[in-house]
Amino acid sequence: ACATSVDRACDAPLAEAGLTTSAMAARKKLTVADLLALKGKRKIVLTTAFDEWTARAAEAAGVDMIVSWGSDLESSKYVIGNVRRGAPNTLI
Repeated sequence: ACATSVDRACDAPLAEAGLTTSAMAARKKLTVADLLALKGKRKIVLTTAFDEWTARAAEAAGVDMIVSWGSDLESSKYVIGNVRRGAPNTLI
């Protein structure tokens, strides 16, 4: 499991696929206004993620938005925090 966002062991599967965290960092996070502007122009890609690694893979794949939740407020904070570390440049 990824201990932190700088844990390079988590990057190994992405690197094998030719994806890097620096390429992901260059991407601008979409805003609600950006999403509204995209309406009718292209499909918006949404997925779910509940951990850092899955969120990182979703961001590397170019997903526009990630939906995430927990069973209650405290677990939601924990889960969303992990997802945010994995996908800092994606709307959650």
